[in-house]
Amino acid sequence: MTVDRLWRALTHIEQREDLLNWRIGNVYLWPLVRMRLYREIAESAGIFERLPERPEIPQVPLKHIQGRSEFAVVPFLRRNLAGEDQFSQPIVDALAGTAAPLIFGMGEHDIDSGRLQVEQLEREFLRRYRTLAKLRVLPSLRRHHELKWQRVIAYFESEFGIALKSNRVFPRWLLVNFVAQRHGWFRLFASLGVRKVFVVNAWKRAMIAGAQKAGAIVVEPQHGLLSDMHPLLSFEGAQEVAYLPDELLVWGRYWAENSALPRKLRTTVIGEPSNLTRARELTSVRQPHTALFVSQAQHTTRLFETALHVADSNPNLHVTVKPHPQEDREQFTEHLRELGRSKPANLHFAERDSAATTLIAQSEYVIGVYSMALVEAVGLGAKVIAVQLPGWENLTAIADRGDLVFADPATDVDLSRALAAARVASDPSYYFSKPVSQAELIQILKAAPTE
Repeated sequence: MTVDRLWRALTHIEQREDLLNWRIGNVYLWPLVRMRLYREIAESAGIFERLPERPEIPQVPLKHIQGRSEFAVVPFLRRNLAGEDQFSQPIVDALAGTAAPLIFGMGEHDIDSGRLQVEQLEREFLRRYRTLAKLRVLPSLRRHHELKWQRVIAYFESEFGIALKSNRVFPRWLLVNFVAQRHGWFRLFASLGVRKVFVVNAWKRAMIAGAQKAGAIVVEPQHGLLSDMHPLLSFEGAQEVAYLPDELLVWGRYWAENSALPRKLRTTVIGEPSNLTRARELTSVRQPHTALFVSQAQHTTRLFETALHVADSNPNLHVTVKPHPQEDREQFTEHLRELGRSKPANLHFAERDSAATTLIAQSEYVIGVYSMALVEAVGLGAKVIAVQLPGWENLTAIADRGDLVFADPATDVDLSRALAAARVASDPSYYFSKPVSQAELIQILKAAPTE
């Protein structure tokens, strides 16, 4: 069971059933469900470990917005230790001088910020417009829609020997919710006169659709790993896919050239993020004989067991495990108890919320599966190893350039061969180019669609 096998199955059924063109009423269904299906298949088939559910955002009073805003910004769910989103903050800073954007609240970090909270708006749109949405959606449903859905689900269940419990029933409720929330976002963005919406991690399709319906351009600043198997963005050979951003702001040419994006989705290189620039100054104190494991929530136990093998087999190597923001330190402690063993003396844990780039800059080796941190390590001049647990396929293009090495945990549990073979990348600027100037960034952010 591999990500490559899942991806081949996904693209096969897309082509066989012409899913990208599957339209129900005025809604394209497949972009709404692709990621949901991908995740349930991966977890049910044992490709990924199950992710914990995100905490529910409590009811908060809706902030009343007056006036108009040419630009809007939706920040990332996760924040750094200072409580900032490092991906949207440069955009806010660049626009603040002449056209201060409207900044939405997103996730638990913004609950008490006084911002207009995305999750609360979504609930409000359902309360106001769900009945209207039902009247628009239900008359367009036909028996052949359900039969087509059943064929798709039956194909995945047969292919992987699983039962897709969460997605078995035709998702008419998802269509209704999408139409209600799209209408709400349309009315909001239109009333505010928003011309551009910058959305970090643009996975909320109703928001994108509503903004585009209101005449706004949706721009996604890169926040993590892109590859030619990205469930939200990769559509090899497609000209256009509904409810995707209009433009991606990427860190280097690699991401634009290796992500199988629809041809109509524009890409603009803005250069590396500021945290990487700051971390680059720390590489002068890189410590030899150090290995940093960047954990990943989809592979918590499997990658940790590899770290234990490496620490046991290389007592002179200082091994650090950096938990993922979605992981809990107790998960590792509990797994040690399950294994009936103690932590090796040369293995240490970093704080979950510590800056990964700082640790990367100081480490000789960086090891993971397909975390963005591995590509940051390539950019910062570390020797990088990707353990071949499901998802490693996302880094094949980087390995083909010789900028990282793969290690099979089944046959090379102590990674000795990979540690000896790992090399520093020859051209890290291909992944992370020099940042554009502030003036250039402002010009890019304010550019009209035709420019």
